[in-house]
Amino acid sequence: MRIGFSSVCLSGMNFEELVNWASDNGFKALELEAYEGSDHCNVDDGLSDEEAERMNRIAEENDVIISNLQYAPNMLHPDDEKRKHNHDHLKKVIDACDKLDNCEAITTFIGRDPSRGIQENLEFMEEEYGHLVDYAKKKDVKLAIENCPMGFYFPDRFETGNIAYSPSIWERIFDVYGPTVGLAFDPSHLLWQGIDIRRSLREFMDRVYIVHGKDCMIDDENLARDGILNSEWVDALFVGKTGPGHRNIEWKSPVDQWWRYTIPGLGDIDFKGIFQEIEMQGYDFVVIIEHEDPVWYGNERLNKQGLKIGLKNLSQLLPQTGYGEIEKE
Repeated sequence: MRIGFSSVCLSGMNFEELVNWASDNGFKALELEAYEGSDHCNVDDGLSDEEAERMNRIAEENDVIISNLQYAPNMLHPDDEKRKHNHDHLKKVIDACDKLDNCEAITTFIGRDPSRGIQENLEFMEEEYGHLVDYAKKKDVKLAIENCPMGFYFPDRFETGNIAYSPSIWERIFDVYGPTVGLAFDPSHLLWQGIDIRRSLREFMDRVYIVHGKDCMIDDENLARDGILNSEWVDALFVGKTGPGHRNIEWKSPVDQWWRYTIPGLGDIDFKGIFQEIEMQGYDFVVIIEHEDPVWYGNERLNKQGLKIGLKNLSQLLPQTGYGEIEKE
């Protein structure tokens, strides 16, 4: 098993700089963001064979695998033109994954039309998502749906959404689609929803293709005062984004939130228990640190420090020969 990180928090680096830094600091895997205009995996005009070859060579020389790509806009966007753009770009990301050694999956979303309820969105998904699943299946690429609710929608600023946030909905999605569709399992989203993390892993381990190492902490004082329905957390979580994905997040002070994401090991999630569970279930691919901790986020130096803290905390839980790699007999 390898520990890596999602590259979007280091969007100021180019691919080679990113891989070199990852290798020099003990990381063994990368989830490369592949949004429009990406400096890590640019597929705007399609990833050329030459560029894929170069990326594979650099990764191999540094003993870092490109385990998966990330592209997670709203695949059920209510605007036909924007939805088509997202679908077309995802297909380019799938093509890129097919060309990259060791790349097994795309971390993405199902999406959500905010004008529809869950059942209506599931029906809309059956109309709109199937051709993407078929395309990925032909390329032998998995669609790993991150279980983030993304339960807010601000036109022209933050037009995302995702219905795949709970086990009961995963079950309904998997009833429609075969094993091409699975999970980028992120425990942080389950904690604040009150969903049992290890039980969810046991039930859906055969559809877990990527594991995200992201922690979450509950502020009991804020929760006792504001309750779970307090909408202030939306603005406290992030007030704006200046680029696709999570590039250049502007964070507000986290003190107003009753929950917030943290570096793994700094929150309330039992990662020792998670590692025990995935080991028992036979998962041996990657754990990807998705860095969204506002305390350790804000510039490249701070973001790197947060990643290194996460690696140190997670690597202590793995019986390994080097950071992030387990030696099995």
